[in-house]
Amino acid sequence: ARGELVEIIQPRIEEIFELIAAKLESCEIRKVLPRRTVLTGGASQLPGIRDVAVAILKQPIRLGKPIDAEILGESHAGPVFSTAAGLLSYEVRGFADVAEAGMAMVESEGKSGRGLLNAVFRWLRENF
Repeated sequence: ARGELVEIIQPRIEEIFELIAAKLESCEIRKVLPRRTVLTGGASQLPGIRDVAVAILKQPIRLGKPIDAEILGESHAGPVFSTAAGLLSYEVRGFADVAEAGMAMVESEGKSGRGLLNAVFRWLRENF
């Protein structure tokens, strides 16, 4: 039943946001991050998740949608595809910050090309 699902899912969602809040507070980069959080992915569409996020993170929350969503078509223009669409957009457009991060990973891991960013982009190229 729906009520049973809520009893299971709600505490996990709260726990996830509490862990995120703790990690953000202990992180030095917090000083330069924007004071807004963007929720993406399928779970961002759960009813009430934005209210939970606002209450725990104590900052504005918005629902993300893919960049250039109109070219994806209506069925792929929702938050579920926003992360994948963003990664593809970064790869295609060649934004400097991601390119530099990718190069740093490659250099730190040697010439093997096994950096996390490279693996993500390779998987996206092979599957889309």
